[in-house]
Amino acid sequence: MSKTSSPATSTTEWTKCRKMRRAFERECASYGANFIEITGSAPIAYIAKSTFHRAWRNRHFLAQLYCEQTGYLRLTVQRCAINNDGSWVGGITWDELMAVKSAVGLDDRWAVEVYPPALSVVNVANMRHLFLLPEAPAYAWRPNAQADRAGGKDHENGK
Repeated sequence: MSKTSSPATSTTEWTKCRKMRRAFERECASYGANFIEITGSAPIAYIAKSTFHRAWRNRHFLAQLYCEQTGYLRLTVQRCAINNDGSWVGGITWDELMAVKSAVGLDDRWAVEVYPPALSVVNVANMRHLFLLPEAPAYAWRPNAQADRAGGKDHENGK
């Protein structure tokens, strides 16, 4: 049985992908550890129901803030690294996601990540999406209720 090479795995494609990945790695290295706001032309919102607002970048992550038609803000985070096959590297940890949220100035906001039913999953890239909430959700754990941004109220004491 002979083995055939698909176009995506041919030597030419692999070399092209490797060169693009290396160029991207050099560009990422030009950013520091701290996030800076990206200005200029906005990226295209890949979800038609979203409006792009702001973006930040450091050498490790890209964070983009969108406003959904529902009025909720969505912070989309992706790692600035590319796999050998040209896909984005995944594996963003909870701690990394919290650090990005804080670094772009949203550390005072409650956010949730949505895990839909299997039939509603849209997974086209290694990105994480945090939906920023207008107040603390009723189900939230709050070891320091005074620090909530939920309208400045301590919900546990009604103040």
